[in-house]
Amino acid sequence: MIVFTVSQNSRTRTLTLYNMNQILRKQNEPDFIRLLKAQRIAYKQCKRMQIFDVLSLLIAIAFPLLTLVFPKLQNGLNASGVLWTVAYLFTEYYRRRKTTEGANIQEQFDTQLYEIAWNRILCKDKVNADKIHQLAIKYTKDDLSNWYSTKIEESLPREIAIIICQRINFSWEISQRRKYVNLLILLTGVYYLIYIAIALFLNAGFFDLLVFISPSISFLIYGVMNIIALKSHVASKNETIKLIDDEIDSYRTYQLKPTNVTLRSIQDVIFYERTIPEKIPDWFYKINKSKNENIIDDIVLTIQKNL
Repeated sequence: MIVFTVSQNSRTRTLTLYNMNQILRKQNEPDFIRLLKAQRIAYKQCKRMQIFDVLSLLIAIAFPLLTLVFPKLQNGLNASGVLWTVAYLFTEYYRRRKTTEGANIQEQFDTQLYEIAWNRILCKDKVNADKIHQLAIKYTKDDLSNWYSTKIEESLPREIAIIICQRINFSWEISQRRKYVNLLILLTGVYYLIYIAIALFLNAGFFDLLVFISPSISFLIYGVMNIIALKSHVASKNETIKLIDDEIDSYRTYQLKPTNVTLRSIQDVIFYERTIPEKIPDWFYKINKSKNENIIDDIVLTIQKNL
């Protein structure tokens, strides 16, 4: 908010301008950086459980091969594979709890930055300041400035700046998830095609094939669950992006800004999808980070050029 005082005919007028947004400046203030640090640690604690994904992959590769080489171990390996699958499913509870915590903290960052209302029905209570501090001090890097694109113009109305930031969230996630889904489909398909080929080479029957690959059930569950969930998220995000683009078109054509109700509704979708535990691994995120940032900047510049 900017306040001007103007004198006219011995009278003083105070003019308050609400138009300009302060997102770029505010997002780098200490309180906001603290929230981002806490969010990163919460999500990192969730992603630590991805070690179970790695172990499931190793079991999926090793156990069928061991069964092939040492047939006498088949019953024990099959039982171990089933027990591991049960243990893997139990880790989902911890993942969901930490994912929700991270999503809650990120929601605090967004709602405070955007100055929109907190949806207590959907988001429940905020993470308290003590917990945020405990998480934030564990993050030692200094790489969280400019969370949203620096290409966003400060002269944009607050509502338009907010909806562009919300679009950034969707665009970023869609790009990452599409690439990761394609990788999962490729890995899962190639993996089971290899074992089907081995079974055909050994002239094994269908039942023998099922017994052969049964220790890899946990890997199959991981692959299928993530592929289905991530594809669903991409479809949902595309639908919301269409809504966002319609709002931007309304502003471009009729100078109609999104209402706070609309902004909150879009934010509800963002929060809900952040609570889904299927996360992109950090190594995959880092590989694509620089390229995705450039794509996001281009999208922002294109939107603003056409306003």
